[in-house]
Amino acid sequence: YGVFEYNKEFKDVTKDNWAYDVVNVLASRHIIKGVDSETFVPNAKITRAEFAALMIRALGIEEEPYKGEFNDVREGAWYANAIEAAYKAGIMLGDGKNMRPDDPITREEMTAVIMRVYGKLAEYKEDSIGNTTFSDNNNISEWAKNVVANAVKLGIVRGYEDNTFKPKDNATRAEAAAMLYRILEKTGNI
Repeated sequence: YGVFEYNKEFKDVTKDNWAYDVVNVLASRHIIKGVDSETFVPNAKITRAEFAALMIRALGIEEEPYKGEFNDVREGAWYANAIEAAYKAGIMLGDGKNMRPDDPITREEMTAVIMRVYGKLAEYKEDSIGNTTFSDNNNISEWAKNVVANAVKLGIVRGYEDNTFKPKDNATRAEAAAMLYRILEKTGNI
């Protein structure tokens, strides 16, 4: 028997990058992957399919054979089984007909999914908070306001320095990693 430590660093996530520690810890634990073995591309948009795959890896959920629930998910696509597992686990819901796997996930969508994942890792009941204190609170979709407010209250979501949340902006790979790291840290899973 031997103890092995695996450290992973990407060439494009240097020590001066705000997400350096988060990305490297999650990569070392085989939770996140780069776009190849050398690069992570932290500022690239993360798609809904990529985020689904990340969430099931974080939860240790096995992929499921795709059953064809969504018009826009092709059987045999690299993400089909990951989306099936995320859907079956109740962490990604789609709109009933479509999952939009190749679309970038928005910051408010990402927050809703990450809070569902948090609910699987911890005893969590959403409080009725309503609005956030972000200056762009009115830009947050009604369905997302309370979940974003709860995520802020728990320290899982942080806005930008100008006190905005930018809910409709596409989430980046680094932001997804940071949010995931926070829930894993908060639940003692990292």
